[in-house]
Amino acid sequence: MSDFNETALNRYLGEIDQLVAENNARETWLEDAEVIATLEKIPASHTYSWIKWFVDESLARDDGSTPTTKEFYELVKEDKIDLFLDEGEGGPPMFTLT
Repeated sequence: MSDFNETALNRYLGEIDQLVAENNARETWLEDAEVIATLEKIPASHTYSWIKWFVDESLARDDGSTPTTKEFYELVKEDKIDLFLDEGEGGPPMFTLT
């Protein structure tokens, strides 16, 4: 294999490893979010938005802090999170972990 092809292959393998690590972190946060949503008694009509927000916020925080339900509802109150999609039969499906 030429040096160019080997370098390109190694770069792509590194990118794949990074994507797998990011996916594994997201799955871990999803599992945690589902448990926390139950413990925090998040209403079923808010669960999709709460879990999505919790996972995204957890991954974005560099300080290791955990997002809180109070923060979530403050953002809802400020219209920064829209719960409309969670309402009714047309809402998004719950996360399914495989």
